[in-house]
Amino acid sequence: MSQAWRWKQEESSTSANLGVESALRTVLVVTLSYDEAEYLAVGISDGDCCSLWPSSLYRFLAAQMLACPLSWSRGAEKLDRRLEGWLQRYEQYTPADIVEAAGLSAADNAHELAALLWLLLRRREHALEPLLVRVGEEVEVAVCHLAAGFHVAAAVG
Repeated sequence: MSQAWRWKQEESSTSANLGVESALRTVLVVTLSYDEAEYLAVGISDGDCCSLWPSSLYRFLAAQMLACPLSWSRGAEKLDRRLEGWLQRYEQYTPADIVEAAGLSAADNAHELAALLWLLLRRREHALEPLLVRVGEEVEVAVCHLAAGFHVAAAVG
């Protein structure tokens, strides 16, 4: 088993696992249309649960990506392509630099915030879980405020 998958398999707190899943769900919601998410979700049909509750599809896809290497690979490829411009800009950043950049760019663009969160997520490092949970929550608030037209000031950093 590869090192990249070890962090998911290690025993960690349920809240951290749910926090990482929630952070990935936020990236998926911001980055993918419903149809794109449905295409990537393996084993879910249109009538399963998602027509009434679209958030269920994104939660299902996030959980599936974290549990299944093939699903992770397919989803990661799509997210990398969609967020390519921002990823190139920040991919050499350390986790601390990413957190700082997320705080500074909070007022700019939801896709940029999703890309910064995705940069942390795609490292798949167990040690980053507490940071992912916190940054994921802050990005979710910033994205919601952007959608509502509120001013977002240094929400993460």
